[in-house]
Amino acid sequence: MTARRVLFLVNTLGHGGFERDVAALCGHLDRSRWVPEVITLAAGGVHECDVVASGVRVRSLDRGMATSPSFAVRAASAIRRSGADLWHAFLPAIGFYAALARAWPGGAHVPFVYTQGTTSFGGARWKRLAFRFTVGQADLLTANSQAAGDFLAPWSAGRPIRVLPNGHDLRRFEGPFDRGVYRRSLGVGPADPLAIFVGRLVPSKRVEDLVDAVARVCRTGAELACWVVGDGPERERLERRAGEQAVGDRVRFLGARQDVPELLRCADMFVFPSAIEGLPNAVIEAALAGLPVVAADIPGVREVLPAPEDALLVPVGRPADLAGAVMRLLADPALGRRLGDGARRGAADRFEIGRVCAAVCDCYDELIAGARTQSGGRRVAALSPLTPGAVRGDRPSRRGACGGAA
Repeated sequence: MTARRVLFLVNTLGHGGFERDVAALCGHLDRSRWVPEVITLAAGGVHECDVVASGVRVRSLDRGMATSPSFAVRAASAIRRSGADLWHAFLPAIGFYAALARAWPGGAHVPFVYTQGTTSFGGARWKRLAFRFTVGQADLLTANSQAAGDFLAPWSAGRPIRVLPNGHDLRRFEGPFDRGVYRRSLGVGPADPLAIFVGRLVPSKRVEDLVDAVARVCRTGAELACWVVGDGPERERLERRAGEQAVGDRVRFLGARQDVPELLRCADMFVFPSAIEGLPNAVIEAALAGLPVVAADIPGVREVLPAPEDALLVPVGRPADLAGAVMRLLADPALGRRLGDGARRGAADRFEIGRVCAAVCDCYDELIAGARTQSGGRRVAALSPLTPGAVRGDRPSRRGACGGAA
């Protein structure tokens, strides 16, 4: 059987969950079944070299800040001319251009998949209308988590939504590693308690809660260092907050790094106060590194760590509770080991990249097999949801991103 071509559509290949996911799919997809290509809105990014190194062609639409009708026509035309057998968009912005290409009068029908990866959507009314149009044009709706699927359900007009989780290469967290040498190279002693956070420094991550929690822990006289890995518009404010809380020497901002697996393997615990997530890659990677996790109790985190014995979860926006959970781990290393071991086993079983890629290819194959084309372009046949972990568009969850209304 000749391999088919799938066109991945993502805003950039920079820092971000879907950007990482597209790079992982490009590196591990079964090329005897599906050969990937990538179109982005902007060139460059930390993951572009990885994608190109895996032999995948990357093209940029060079949108910049433009949102003009002429660019929209040009972008939709480029997607239509790609010659791919299937389009798969991972974010609303570039997904809108795929939807325009899909609605274009005349021409061959190309199946279109849209994936949702967050439980939040803001912005002007026109953005919501554009999102509704994009979702309506998609032949198949998928989500990387049940939480993201629940968010997408009210937009889906009752259509099934498939849950396909993010995949991770387990080899990045295995093999020989000199933890002590790596810690010393970054100024941490072999036995010094070390917490770590990984993520973009944006308001929804609530990293200020982490800073405040570290300050509370240190005021008890306990020893604790904390690495904040990632960058973003909140960094300067957070660094000031650490200074104001007298923990500027305890909370170290490392910026964006390419050695996250090694940094995770150096730490003693992972602390994640984020309020809004679809399926947080950072928590998955912490689990794969065998770290005990202290996190805000939100649906996306509970999907990664569903069992009570997998993590210490606290209410969103409660630095005191966050500090209390950290203190529990400092006082009980055996608890940390149990949490880390349980988290690793669960994450390795569910998020291994080969298993995820196989499920994605099966989904594409079924979509192609069910396609029906008539003059004027007819929708592909509806697909039943995957089980377990599928949601029905006509039965959205009553719970939103943080337990409120969806």
